[in-house]
Amino acid sequence: MLDSVGCSYYLPTYDSVSIVPVIADFSVTNPYSGCRPFQASFVDASINANYWEWDFGDGDTMLSQSSNHRYTNSGNYDITLIVHDSISGCKDTLTRIEAIDVFDIEANFISNSYQGCNPFELNFTDASTSESFVTNWLWDFGNGQTSNTPIPPEINYSNPNDTIYNVTLWIKDNDNCEDSVTKTITLNQYPSLSFITDTTKVCPEIPVLFTNLSTADSGTIYQWNMGDSSINDTFDLSYDYSYSGLYTILLSAITPAGCDTILAKENLIEVLEQPIIYITGSQSITINEVAQLNARGGQSYEWTPKESLSNPYIPNPIANPDDTTIY
Repeated sequence: MLDSVGCSYYLPTYDSVSIVPVIADFSVTNPYSGCRPFQASFVDASINANYWEWDFGDGDTMLSQSSNHRYTNSGNYDITLIVHDSISGCKDTLTRIEAIDVFDIEANFISNSYQGCNPFELNFTDASTSESFVTNWLWDFGNGQTSNTPIPPEINYSNPNDTIYNVTLWIKDNDNCEDSVTKTITLNQYPSLSFITDTTKVCPEIPVLFTNLSTADSGTIYQWNMGDSSINDTFDLSYDYSYSGLYTILLSAITPAGCDTILAKENLIEVLEQPIIYITGSQSITINEVAQLNARGGQSYEWTPKESLSNPYIPNPIANPDDTTIY
């Protein structure tokens, strides 16, 4: 540049750069609290941002400017927004502590049992929790019975078949929040016991066949008590007794669900005495003399040889042999 007298000058110039900050900001649309599932809305109010990352405090995230989010669990949730300016590379973060409050309510109940043998009775008690307090109850016991009290009356379950019942409790609290829970009740049958034998009178050491005709759930365990201190865990049974007498048979069974029963047949098996044979008097006789034969412990008798006997079909015939004879 020249002045008026011809002198030249150099004036340097400078470019200026202005960095505009990125500021994260957002608002939560009213309402900020409510029953689950709760739908929340978040409106971005950030400055100079062109990239948004939301963290909703329940493990879910989203990449959008403004967003909606559904909360399915109760609790207080911190909301975080991270914003970026992709041109400058600047970013900013804003967290609003406990910005969302999802009211706590959980339906629950307890019972003295959840399984039983037909028929059986159960007692149910409300065990629900609420951030305020529960005001309404509705029970459905799955058998046609209902109730609207926190502690309903005793409930009877009866069915000729194995049955699963769904028991549902619905509740409502002072904040108009609702929840429900369903649990199952299992009804099982007692075993129906029956058996037969191929005989009820038998000699010692002769097997008796016991045939089990029982009906019960699969996996049922059976046990035989033979009346002589012997125990057997088979379904059917072949058993021989060593001593004479009357024996009471017990058949017991227990199902996998714990339903058990016993069938007793008093003095069912009679084990007879082994017959005893003996001669009264001398076993050496002469012609025209007689001998008294004796036997006991039998139900019927037949002596051989029949010749020379007064009656071969009685326990104590008279023998009058003409020669040496073995009876």
